[in-house]
Amino acid sequence: MDNQLAQLEARIQVLEQAKNVKDVQQISYPLDDVSRKILGEIIPEPVDATHLVLTGMIIPFANNPGLTDWKICDGSSLLKTDYPDLYTAIGVAWGSVDGTHFNVPDLRGKVLVGMGDATFTAIGQTGGEVTHSLSSAENGQHTHTLQSITYPVSGGGFYGFGYPAYGYGTVTTDASGSGTGHNNLQPYAVIQYYIKT
Repeated sequence: MDNQLAQLEARIQVLEQAKNVKDVQQISYPLDDVSRKILGEIIPEPVDATHLVLTGMIIPFANNPGLTDWKICDGSSLLKTDYPDLYTAIGVAWGSVDGTHFNVPDLRGKVLVGMGDATFTAIGQTGGEVTHSLSSAENGQHTHTLQSITYPVSGGGFYGFGYPAYGYGTVTTDASGSGTGHNNLQPYAVIQYYIKT
């Protein structure tokens, strides 16, 4: 009895020392029920975080990590019957080719933005342009100053004393600018988005 008590005390000392060790790889003797209970109180079981990753969650990666149960967000069309959980999570918010398919988000070349104001009103909404050409309405309001000019009235005609008649008319200024699109991109860095299936 004294020998068993001494062994248990020795085990308790080892376990108490393990409290301060973050990575306990191995204990060199088999654990009895008492030791397991003590160990469970001192060092909690590792947390299983798999339940924290929900179907439909999107994550970025800097390269292809070779993930399983994830799809690249490239707008692919999937069968509802092959991915029922993902279909339940996102539905056809990102499109559908027919009644049996649904699309994953197509995030190629897009920046993500949160839904919730008068512009960004629906999941799956897209917009924006890589380049943009300004219309006349989009130009800032401005004026062009012309010097006062006169020109001979069409068809000739003369005032008295032999002077030609002059009048006023519409004048068009020379065009400026090319009308080509300008770069409309904010600073960016490219990654790959994945969605949990």
